[in-house]
Amino acid sequence: MNVLKRLAAILTCMTLLCSGCTGASGRSLTLWVITDPHFLSEELFTVSSPSFQNILSSTGGKMVEYMPALMQEFENRAAAVHPDAILIPGDLTFNGEYESLQDLKTLLRRILDEGINVCVIPGNHDIRYPYAAAFTGDGAFGVRPVTQQEFTEEMAEFGYAQALSHAPDSFSYTIPLADDLWLLAIDANTEAEPGSVTAATLVWMEEQLRKADEQNIHVISMTHQNVLPQSDFMAQGYVISNQESVAAILESGNTLLNLSAHSHLQHTSSDGILTDICTESAAIYPMGYGILTIQENHKDFTYEKAQFSAYQEEGRDRLRATIHNSAAEAIRETGLSHSDQKAMLEFAEEVNELYFTGRLTDSSELLSRREYALFQNYASDTGLYRYLSSILSEYDPN
Repeated sequence: MNVLKRLAAILTCMTLLCSGCTGASGRSLTLWVITDPHFLSEELFTVSSPSFQNILSSTGGKMVEYMPALMQEFENRAAAVHPDAILIPGDLTFNGEYESLQDLKTLLRRILDEGINVCVIPGNHDIRYPYAAAFTGDGAFGVRPVTQQEFTEEMAEFGYAQALSHAPDSFSYTIPLADDLWLLAIDANTEAEPGSVTAATLVWMEEQLRKADEQNIHVISMTHQNVLPQSDFMAQGYVISNQESVAAILESGNTLLNLSAHSHLQHTSSDGILTDICTESAAIYPMGYGILTIQENHKDFTYEKAQFSAYQEEGRDRLRATIHNSAAEAIRETGLSHSDQKAMLEFAEEVNELYFTGRLTDSSELLSRREYALFQNYASDTGLYRYLSSILSEYDPN
């Protein structure tokens, strides 16, 4: 029997077992949101391998070799605190390696064994990703990627099998978080339409939100790609391709909020109706996760960040190195003194770090700095300046 048919056969039973298991109405819920862990099996890399060191330099600051240890810390924290549920909106694996998914599955299953619900959806790196590889010895070589069918089979126990309903053609599902609160998990990374929510899934979403409205049930959703752009500079390629349709459906159903990932950016966007909270990658400094508290009325919420304790200094250095390496040449071409170039590099590193960690709220002081004036006067024709000015103008209160 096909795995989807087997799941359908046990769906009624699983729903009865899970109904209300995360919390009844009338009490607050704590949901942990960990995004983009980009987990790479330790069997697939050797740290000293030249090919692995080379790939690390092009990962945007990901702490790939440390993720097994960091995810172990996450597991230990979850077992100690027991949040009501853990949500993982995609890019579970580094580059879609089947072995990485298997190893992460083992860890997540231990969290399930603690009595904590875990709900996942795939990201763009998880399904049929063409760069699934191992990095051992002197080179890199391709390894088995994960298909859409395999993802459904291997990860069904993390939300999908306990769902009230499934979309007909994607790993999208509805699962109760409480008697009057549903999670709408939306898969926009199918083999047929990567980066987009399929037409059939859009229809299914409308049906789920209509049913929730009829039963006075509140809804939160999660996607991998952003539903609302999180940044003017990072819009194209970071939002769901048909995000206008997705946003319209979520808004018509009075969705409390959407939880997203993919941009590796800590940021919250709102269009006045829908709020989209993007949690930064767990693999990039300051390596951590979001804590979403749904208040007792299951309408209001708060969100805060928690960070892992291990490898913080190494993570910060790696994040700063990503902008340093890309900025150094553009700054050298200004011909300014060594001290001015050094000041400009440190300024670029600081702005980039504040931006991606969500700690940039008011850029007026940064805009008044001498270093920014140097960029304006001597590097205004560079992509680096356009990047920095775009970030700073977004947070300029004037």
